[in-house]
Amino acid sequence: MRALPLLLLLLLLPLLLVTIHAPPRALAASEATSKPLLGVWKPLNTDDPHVQEIAEFAVSEHDELANDKLALSKVVKALKGKTAFLPGIAYRLVVEAKDKISIAKYEAVVWEKTQEGPMKLVFFAPINLPEGPVVQQSAA
Repeated sequence: MRALPLLLLLLLLPLLLVTIHAPPRALAASEATSKPLLGVWKPLNTDDPHVQEIAEFAVSEHDELANDKLALSKVVKALKGKTAFLPGIAYRLVVEAKDKISIAKYEAVVWEKTQEGPMKLVFFAPINLPEGPVVQQSAA
């Protein structure tokens, strides 16, 4: 019975990693054009109570696993997408979380079978969103 959640995670993880591979700056670009990221992700209201609940879950679940003593400060960006392989919804969030010293931005992916059902933290990692446009220097 315990193998089933592991099997589901193994099936879902490659799909999420492919969509996560898009750089965080792509979040802003997709919102600016009002088109979903990679044709899958749709923007959500960061103040929505369910989005806040998912963000709290992501930070607390990560804290439970990593013992980082993080606390959610705010949700910066929120996207949702459906998977073709599993029922449910994947949420991709950029959150600000604070520890005893500083506030940092993190990207989290949470899979939820149903809105009332269990959530699973699939991905959680610090990110560095550059301020302003990204400028590439040409080779001389």
